[in-house]
Amino acid sequence: AAAGEDGLEAVQFPAAAPPGGPGEAGAGAGGQVRAYVGYRIYKGKAALSFTPLRATFRPFTDGRGNAAMRLDRRGSLLLEFAPSVGEKQYDWSSKAVFALSLDELGALLADAGDGVSFFHDPKMGGDGQGLVQKSLKVQPTQDAKGFFFSLEVRDHQRSTSNRISVPVSRGEFTVLSTLVTSVLPALLGWDVWRDVVQFSQSRPEAEGGAGYDPYAQQGYDDGPPF
Repeated sequence: AAAGEDGLEAVQFPAAAPPGGPGEAGAGAGGQVRAYVGYRIYKGKAALSFTPLRATFRPFTDGRGNAAMRLDRRGSLLLEFAPSVGEKQYDWSSKAVFALSLDELGALLADAGDGVSFFHDPKMGGDGQGLVQKSLKVQPTQDAKGFFFSLEVRDHQRSTSNRISVPVSRGEFTVLSTLVTSVLPALLGWDVWRDVVQFSQSRPEAEGGAGYDPYAQQGYDDGPPF
């Protein structure tokens, strides 16, 4: 996945099995279908963009000698805060970003009404640990009609601290919650697993076709381990 027009997420699918089935029309250069998705909230002093980042996979050869894919990295929800520079104008080149993990998304959806906060150190465990620290807070408004999404970025190397906040109405938060719930399987890569199973089952002439067993393909010859 890569950022495309308007900063929205470009999701690419192999031409062999794009959404909707194998060989679906609409593949562009390189045999890939590109889809741009995102949800933006514009307010007077700043704007807030939510973009899902898909899980990533790496290829390997399974125990039966078949080409396969293994989950390499879970997806996340990217939040981008952009300050206003005029009426209905926002400086996305000066944006501040924060990526919520699956566990953090669960906490956000479950506990936003009580207020939640998340802390990130982009260089945690590395040479630059502690130089840049990010804190995201989501707090209900005093009238309980919405939430404040606030991001503070502290750069200790430059001795700077920037804070940006965007009010989100209950209606907007409801839309966000629905979108997050619908995209959670993709953040875990379960949508790719489903598509691979369906694609394989649709090709009875190929190995793993009509008799495709997803558990056996994962090494569970006697069924799932639960």
